[in-house]
Amino acid sequence: MTSAWYPRAWLTERGFDPDGDLGTSTLPSVPKRAPLYQAAQAGELSVCKWLHDHGATTVVQSASIQRGDSPLMVACSQGHLDVAKWLFSHGAEEDATRESFWTSY
Repeated sequence: MTSAWYPRAWLTERGFDPDGDLGTSTLPSVPKRAPLYQAAQAGELSVCKWLHDHGATTVVQSASIQRGDSPLMVACSQGHLDVAKWLFSHGAEEDATRESFWTSY
C-alpha cells in the first residue's frame, strides 16, 4: 500500500509544488505537461487520485489537445489499465481527439 506522503514526494521530485501551482514544473528536464498527464504516463494511480482530490480535472476537451495526448490517452498507450479505468470512471472523455485524430481507443 502506498503511504500518504508518496504523491507529494513524487510531485516534489519532479519540480511541482504540491501546495502551490501544479501547472508547471520548476525543473528544466521535466516536460511542460500537467502533473496529471505525467502521473498517468508513469502509471501512478495514487498520484492521479491525489491530484484529483486537490482539484485536477480528468476532463480534457479535444480543442485543448493540440500537440499532445490527454491523461487517458497516455495511460492507454502505456498500458496502465488501472489508471485508464480510474480516469474514465472520473469523467475522462474516451472520445477526446487530438489534432491527428488519435483517441484513447
